[in-house]
Amino acid sequence: MTVGLIRLLVKFPKEIFRIEFPKIVNKVVKNLRTKDNDERQFARKVLVEIVRITGPYFFHYILKELKYFLKEGWEMHILNFTVFTLI
Repeated sequence: MTVGLIRLLVKFPKEIFRIEFPKIVNKVVKNLRTKDNDERQFARKVLVEIVRITGPYFFHYILKELKYFLKEGWEMHILNFTVFTLI
């Protein structure tokens, strides 16, 4: 559903996209903080699709959000693996 929302948002005017895009990315990145491995893998797949849809223009924003939300102990390993997956 998230990927469908991003595909739809890309077709909207840039002002609306810039308002709604961060909200969606924040929700997906917050799912990476859970200890459930299946949920984290699904969130990574969604992030990969978001990067494919939006292209390199918003990749820096996704990295910034990942660094902001994943900064404690075991979350650093998730951050590294997620960034490697996105690249």
